[in-house]
Amino acid sequence: MPALGAVPGLRALTFNSTSHTFGVSVGPLAGTGIPLAGPAAAKTYTLSLRLVIPTASGPQVFITSIDLRRSSPISKTWTK
Repeated sequence: MPALGAVPGLRALTFNSTSHTFGVSVGPLAGTGIPLAGPAAAKTYTLSLRLVIPTASGPQVFITSIDLRRSSPISKTWTK
């Protein structure tokens, strides 16, 4: 069983407080719902993201959507 807060497949989650940006690195996408690369695969995908940040006054919940894009259906790299 994963530890509390563990996300299967998540390799890294980074946050830059100066620019208010974050980065996510994940392992294999199979089973996540994000389209895999292939000749007829989608070039765009809307990723729903929910972050729960524990604070002294209780958890803060942030919900957003990120529109991911890739240059071609066979590309294995997504960008925002």
